[in-house]
Order: sequence, then C-alpha cells, then structure tokens
Amino acid sequence: MRMVKWKNCIGIGILALCLTLNGCSAAEKAADLAEEALLSHMNPSDDSGNTGEQTELPSRRETAPEDSGQTGPAADSAEEKAEDLCYYYSVLEEDDRSIYDAFYEGLSAHSEDILLDTEDTDLVYKLYEMILADHPELFWVDGGYSYLAGHMNIKVIPEYSYSVSEVEVRQSAIDQVTDRALEEILAEGPATDYEIVKAVFEYVVKNVSYDTKSTDNQNLYSAMVNRESVCAGYTRETQYLLQQLGIQALFISGEVKDVGSHAWNMVRCDGQYYLVDATYGDCAFQGEDIIESLPEALTCDYNYLCCTDTRLMANRTYHEWAILPRCDSENLNYYRLNGRYYESVGEELTNDLKESILAGDTYWSCQFSNREAYEEFLGMVKESYYLKLVLQLCELGQVKGYSTYNDDFYSVSCWYY
Repeated sequence: MRMVKWKNCIGIGILALCLTLNGCSAAEKAADLAEEALLSHMNPSDDSGNTGEQTELPSRRETAPEDSGQTGPAADSAEEKAEDLCYYYSVLEEDDRSIYDAFYEGLSAHSEDILLDTEDTDLVYKLYEMILADHPELFWVDGGYSYLAGHMNIKVIPEYSYSVSEVEVRQSAIDQVTDRALEEILAEGPATDYEIVKAVFEYVVKNVSYDTKSTDNQNLYSAMVNRESVCAGYTRETQYLLQQLGIQALFISGEVKDVGSHAWNMVRCDGQYYLVDATYGDCAFQGEDIIESLPEALTCDYNYLCCTDTRLMANRTYHEWAILPRCDSENLNYYRLNGRYYESVGEELTNDLKESILAGDTYWSCQFSNREAYEEFLGMVKESYYLKLVLQLCELGQVKGYSTYNDDFYSVSCWYY
C-alpha cells in the first residue's frame, strides 16, 4: 500500500514524497467508449504553467488532432466524459481543477518540472494522490516528487520510474495486451455495466498471479504485461480496463486489520457505487492449500465483486482525498442475482443444492443474510454429515465433499469429486 514519507531537505526547502504500494476490432470499439474521456480536459496549452522539458508520450487516449479545430458541443461532450470517468476530478472546484489539469498534463508528458499556480503544499499533495487514483495509465509516475515553493506558485519536480524511451516500450506492450484483453472480455457480449464489471473482474483474477517478488508491482505494467503483481497491480489493471470500457473506477488505498496495507476499487455500476477487490477475489491469494483442491470454476471468489461498505469495510479503513460515495446497495450481490442468498437454513436451501448436484455441477456456493443462519449451516457442513447426506440423496454416496467459507461475508462454498 502507499506509504508516505516526508523528507525535509536542508537549505532549499524541498519536501520529497516517497510513496510505495506493497503489496475496428471489438477491442478498438471498446476503447473508443473512453478514448476522448481520459485526456480531453488536459489538452496541452501555452498557458498551462508547465516548465522544463516535455516529451510527447504514446497513449491509447488521443485528443483531437491539432488541426481539427474541435470546439463547441463535441469538445464539451469530451470534457463531460473525462469528468464522468475520473471521480476525484469530478468533485473538485473549478480553480482546483485547473491545477489538477496542469499537474496531470506535466506528469503525462514526463516533464522535468511542473509549475502550479498555488502556494498550498497540502493541496498539491492531495491533487497528486487524486491524479494517481484517477489515472492508472500513468504507470511511470509512482516515485513521488520534490518541490520548490515560490511566490504565488510551486514548482514540482516529479521522480519518474522510467525514462521516456522505457515508457514508450512499456506503453507499446500495454497497448498490445489491452487489445487482446478487451477482445476476450467482450467475447461473450456483456451488455450491462454489471456484466462488464464482472467480465473484467474475472479476467484479472484469471490472468494475474499474486507475487510479492514480482517486478514493477506498484503499477499497471506488472499486472497487464508481466501478469504477476500485488494488490496495486490487480487494482490498477481492473481500473484501467473498466475505464477503457466507459465504466468509472477509482483506485482506493487503505489498511486491512491484522493484514496491513492494501488496495481495491470503487466502481460505478448501473447508477450505484460498489466495491470490487480483485486481489481477494483471486482464491490463490488466500493460500495454496485452498487453491489446490478447488475446482477451476471456484478459483474466483465473487464475495469481492460489487459488494457494499457493510460487507467489505468491516475490517478496513481507507485514505480519502475527498468525500467518497456510500456503497450501500445490495442490488448487484452475486448470490442474490444467482438465487443463492438465504435468510435461513431450510428445505429451500437443501433442494437448491440437490438440484445443482443432479444438474452435474461440481460446486455450489451460497450466502446468508445473517450470522445466525450462516453459523448454523457452516456447523452442519463442517460436521460432514450434511454434505454426505445430500450426496447420498443424489445417489452419489462415494463422492467426497469439500467446503470453504468466509466469515466476513457469511458465505459457504461446497464442491465434490
């Protein structure tokens, strides 16, 4: 997770921030949904306030050609899309947006220094964090910055992880992987926001392995190209792909009790906000002893898809650079949508399990609305007799049954061989 260290440099009054997080084809059509949105409000201009060397870097989100003369409704629409996809940008006042724009423009151009029209160092720090939370594509920006305070302005000197030439090589690799990823995600034709979020969630869980020793693991490149990362990589890839598909997604950093620093996403889906944690959604992250016996279909833990504050935040805190929306809707709860959500243990649950087994399913998952029902069912499953009885009723008495559970979400999963 992002750890912040403040360093006072003697003589020139520089404050350095060192931040570390632990831990047309179908694809082209999809990318067009968000192409103008992410950069349109940050087009370079002569009065941007940037100084020092600027370099044109490759990007999937190109602005309108310089000779297009794009103004009026089309330009306004592009700016609205940018505001729509970038949550933190959307909640800023106009004056702060102009500083955000200049800051983003400089970072995206790999500028050696960036002149910002403010004397407020706290605001600069907050905007830096907001930009990184809004923009996963800035994979070369995670080394912090130093600054020089002047009269009525602040000169920021960013620390970049890669040179311009290195960025170009890595960007090309990211673009190639993105095209293939979007093609795979769109293959089954997800139509609603929820279906898109679910498809991206499944893609990231399937294609990224959790590895604390992986290189570049604080940025998008680690997950997209290397396919090995920690929570930062999982979260930034999820956000990046969702933005490519026109879904607002935010990078959240915080702490998990008794675990430590962590990152996850907040997404806007069908008009409501939900939390998504692809790292915890990867059952391999929960331990090799679990993953080795799980059927392939259960390697993705849907407890962490479109969940609420009540479910996910019971043992978490997060860094909040502006007031975040509440995630309190259960409308897209995976178990509710799939008829596996129960108020109590009873005949309905047993019949559903039997029907699943007789239909040839090798696994079955459910969630309870309350701890009492959850603990009752879990006790039955742990004693083994319940699964054994159901399997016998299905004339599968020689089949072995297994189970796992999640105390935070009141969910139980069973599978059988």
